[in-house]
Amino acid sequence: MPTPKQQTETKKKPGRKPQWTDAKVEQMCKAIAAGKSYKDAYTAARVSHTTFYKHFNEDVEFNAKIKKAEQEYQEWYDSQLVVDSKRSLLDLIRGYEWDETTTESALDKNGKMVEVKKKIVHKKAAPNPTAIIFALCNRAPGEWSNKHIQELTGKIETESKPGITLANVPDNLLAQVIDAINGK
Repeated sequence: MPTPKQQTETKKKPGRKPQWTDAKVEQMCKAIAAGKSYKDAYTAARVSHTTFYKHFNEDVEFNAKIKKAEQEYQEWYDSQLVVDSKRSLLDLIRGYEWDETTTESALDKNGKMVEVKKKIVHKKAAPNPTAIIFALCNRAPGEWSNKHIQELTGKIETESKPGITLANVPDNLLAQVIDAINGK
């Protein structure tokens, strides 16, 4: 039989519940593994900035869980995001089709909603020229480029001579220099 002192020691202390729980830690880790920022993660879990960073800096186990969640996101990003992006880009390059369904409903004599009319429209998206340009310029930059490269070779000498200014250079000579610079 426990003594009165032992009974008081086993009773729950009055006060508020702890704010830092395993469920909140798991919620934050899941958010970070899904690509959310620290701020988004601790805000969703209803944890303050100060509390989050206190645990992050002082609790080795919590820090390891957060780093593991970040690594999970990075692994997904490195693999699945690239695959999904390539598929989406391919759809934009080739064009794609889908069915769009619209329904009209009305009340019947019993007051229940019933489907009156259903319309299915087959739609097509044409290939996207911007996606095509992007793919070609990135896949084969030697053959396809959005940049025009001009090379200018020659020797430029600078020497300061008193009394010589551009005002003293004939217009036809200036025009020739400008044309040479522009590659004409």
